[in-house]
Amino acid sequence: MLESSSENNARMIVRDRQGREYRLQVNGDEDSYFIAKLLYRNSEVGRLEGVLYPPDKLVIGDILIRDDVIHAPEHLGAALLRRLVEPKPIDYRRRGLGTHSSAVCDKESSSAGN
Repeated sequence: MLESSSENNARMIVRDRQGREYRLQVNGDEDSYFIAKLLYRNSEVGRLEGVLYPPDKLVIGDILIRDDVIHAPEHLGAALLRRLVEPKPIDYRRRGLGTHSSAVCDKESSSAGN
């Protein structure tokens, strides 16, 4: 099964076109169905849903890359500034994240099936 564990997390990194790193956290409810969350600075910026059927084939049902992410402040100064200035949402679409996320999941499902 495709899953994200402590020893597997190093390989579950996705990079966008600018080289920024995103963590892919995979949560499987059953042996074949899974949801992979794409995280940047501990905020969900995307989601990939699919099934493994047969167990060595990845069938993607949906890829969602968000266009409305507002990250939590990193420190107290940023939190205080946020009270004065409303932050603009960040659009994570058109950065190659869907393509790269599906490629990482496909690679992991192929190696898990062998």
